[in-house]
Amino acid sequence: MARANYSSRDRSWIEVLGGFEYKADCWVARLAVQRFATTLDTNTTQFFFALELNGLGSVGPGPVEQLRRNIPGYQVINPPPAQPGSFEDYE
Repeated sequence: MARANYSSRDRSWIEVLGGFEYKADCWVARLAVQRFATTLDTNTTQFFFALELNGLGSVGPGPVEQLRRNIPGYQVINPPPAQPGSFEDYE
């Protein structure tokens, strides 16, 4: 997934955001890179990497919120399981 903003007036990229996800049986790896212009001549680049172990948690600054905010329609490939309600197993 990716998103880019280009300024035709300045003939330069204002912001570029791209990410990659890989899902295996019990883990998911996410990598995202964001580069944006701070002035006409300088850019700032950020890297996000997360390793998520299903059922245990994740390690690293999660790129999920950054991707959700900046790429419309982005959804994770392994959403957390729904919490059972009060009357889920009621008979």
